[in-house]
Amino acid sequence: MPQKPLYHAVILDFDGTVCATGEGIIYSVKQVLSTMGYPIPSPVVLQKFIGPPPVYSYMTFCGMPKAEAEKALLLFRKIYNEEGWHRTKAYPNMDDLLKDLDRCGVKICTASSKPIRQIERLLQKFHLRQYFCGIEGVDETNETKRGADKPTLIRDAMACCGVTDPQKAVMIGDTHFDVEGAKEVGIPFIGAAYGYGGRKELLDAGASVLADSVKALYPLLFSDNV
Repeated sequence: MPQKPLYHAVILDFDGTVCATGEGIIYSVKQVLSTMGYPIPSPVVLQKFIGPPPVYSYMTFCGMPKAEAEKALLLFRKIYNEEGWHRTKAYPNMDDLLKDLDRCGVKICTASSKPIRQIERLLQKFHLRQYFCGIEGVDETNETKRGADKPTLIRDAMACCGVTDPQKAVMIGDTHFDVEGAKEVGIPFIGAAYGYGGRKELLDAGASVLADSVKALYPLLFSDNV
């Protein structure tokens, strides 16, 4: 068991960091586009829907006007909530990592553009919810948090963990949104290169510390020195 945690709090993105949600997201996006009469993009473009805020993705990758993208988001949530979420898998060794952090007294929270309700449901499914002191994500019932950006989510997660010094927490995520959010808040960042953004996106965004697997996060989060 690792001896000493390097941070008081660990803040995690969800899609591509805690869980492999890509299959369900891409399935749901394709269903949305077919229903709305839009062409299905290439697999490379579809992959880009995993992680960013959905309205941004529909506008950027499909050329939808904002009002149309907001309709697509509502339809996506319906399809994902009924069918897509069942296609999710937890990353190997994630349970062990969260358990070890929790044993050491590290506070754990999400900072994700995914709706809180979806995160809660998936954490429960994989028996991971007990390790999290809180869930920060999109709150569909709260106007203020419905469109929260990544820096806001990270700050809220830090508050949830009771951390006021950004250097005592670390953000882990797989896309440039996570890198940029961490930079704005001034919190250390570890790139989940095993996720959907990939090494190049993380490095291009300015990430300098990367992990190619969940196991590779251990030496970045724990010290062997007591």
